[in-house]
Amino acid sequence: MAIEVSFTFDGQKQVTNRLQSTARGIRDLSASMSSIGLYLSHLYGGEVFASRGGIIGESWQSLSQDYAADKAKKWPGRPPLIRTGAMRSNFRFDSDASSARIYNPTPYFKYHQSSDPRSGHLPRRVMMKVDDTRRREVLRIIQAEINRKVGA
Repeated sequence: MAIEVSFTFDGQKQVTNRLQSTARGIRDLSASMSSIGLYLSHLYGGEVFASRGGIIGESWQSLSQDYAADKAKKWPGRPPLIRTGAMRSNFRFDSDASSARIYNPTPYFKYHQSSDPRSGHLPRRVMMKVDDTRRREVLRIIQAEINRKVGA
């Protein structure tokens, strides 16, 4: 003998609509992506330069003795990778509902970041990297937005 159980509840349509609305909201992470872009662009132009790459685990090679002496004459007191400050202050980001792109449009940035063979003798000095600490912060930002949207 089979037993059949069924039920209905008041507000089923409202619950369904709320779940669909929440799902649409979770697909749009624009606020998180913008926060991530802002966070990383400030980090790269700030703490990374101040720590000479150390904060992201990519400590920069010291200047050669000859170049350090020449730089001290031409640009006294300026640390590695800073003459005018253009590259340091030129980190930008674009973001949309599901991604953030951080970049530096300064023409010579790519030669320092990647040690492009066309750069000649420039040592690689990484300015942009998502290490474990930054990865955890990015995930925290996304998780916080999702929690806000589902009311957790």
